[in-house]
Amino acid sequence: MLDRLGRAVRFVRRNTDADQVGILSYCMGATLSTLYAALHPEHVAALVNLAGPIDFAHAGLLGDLVDPRWFDVDAVIAAGNLSRLVGQFDRMHVPGALQSLDAPLHNTAATE
Repeated sequence: MLDRLGRAVRFVRRNTDADQVGILSYCMGATLSTLYAALHPEHVAALVNLAGPIDFAHAGLLGDLVDPRWFDVDAVIAAGNLSRLVGQFDRMHVPGALQSLDAPLHNTAATE
């Protein structure tokens, strides 16, 4: 998942000519975004973590639900449950652009 987040960050940086991006993330996405920001601080200008757990020492029910002994992340991804949501960075929102999440990206600067 961090590789996919890295591709998304590269996509936004490339399409905005920005050296760094701001990441707004929620829940487990915030946890993954926090990991990405810690590993690649040179690419992240700001991180907003909304309800993303960081300390899993006392994870409670969440820790039980995602325990690798009975939760296989690779099996979930292989089943295709996430295929529409991850890895499709041709349909992202770029701040300041005219597109929305459900429209393909276009280079509006080339047509103006």
